[in-house]
Amino acid sequence: MMKKIKIINIVIVVFFVCSILNVNAQNSMKATMLKYDSTYISLQSVVKNIYKKYGANDTNFEAVVPDSIDKLLEKTFLLLEKREKEIDKICQNQNEILAEEEANEWNLKTDSIIKLKHLAFNAHPKIGFSFSGNLYLFSAQYAFVLNQFRTFDFGIGSGIEYINKGGSNIEVVQMPVFLNNNFYLEEFIFLNFDYGFTIPISGSYKNNKNDKIDYDINNLKSNFYFELGLGVLTKSNFGIQLNIRNQALGVPETVSSRSQMFGIKLIF
Repeated sequence: MMKKIKIINIVIVVFFVCSILNVNAQNSMKATMLKYDSTYISLQSVVKNIYKKYGANDTNFEAVVPDSIDKLLEKTFLLLEKREKEIDKICQNQNEILAEEEANEWNLKTDSIIKLKHLAFNAHPKIGFSFSGNLYLFSAQYAFVLNQFRTFDFGIGSGIEYINKGGSNIEVVQMPVFLNNNFYLEEFIFLNFDYGFTIPISGSYKNNKNDKIDYDINNLKSNFYFELGLGVLTKSNFGIQLNIRNQALGVPETVSSRSQMFGIKLIF
């Protein structure tokens, strides 16, 4: 329940920030248009000239400005207010047009590729961190995938990974070899399923005297692993992925013990 509340709060904050940014952009456009709008400038000149001609200010206005001129000023202020509303409406419409053009450009790009059933061969680099209790895993992975744009990715990958358990009581360096599968729920959100095996490169542990001892490479074991993830991409294919990983360390003491880790990956 608390997690649900936190997620709702995050969504509200993001929506609030986006709204502020949109309002600021609209206000900036409005200020620029008012600065160069000939009608608005002319109406402002009328007000300035009247105040200058009669030497009027906020304290002596009623005493020095005739009623007929006062009515002219009142009409001018109404015209200024009307012109501001007109420009405000123009800015609002312009922002909507720009957003629609950007969306149409994106949809045209994706739709055209999907209609052509275009298949591409791309590289997907990822940097990740996973943990479970006192077990930590750092990974740098690189996958070559065949994909249909924002529909599916399928390929093979490898990389280098470092595992640390119990504050360096056990350390392992391994190379994963895996199949990469991404299935897109829509253009920006995808489900990930990777499965493969790890090849040990080196490992060490600490004995009772806290001495660091290297494992015999022949005693380190390859093991099967898999990951499930949920990711979000931007238009430029930069993204972030949350994942759950299940694997064994592959060292003699815990070769039969599997750990489930929770992690995050940055996608480039």
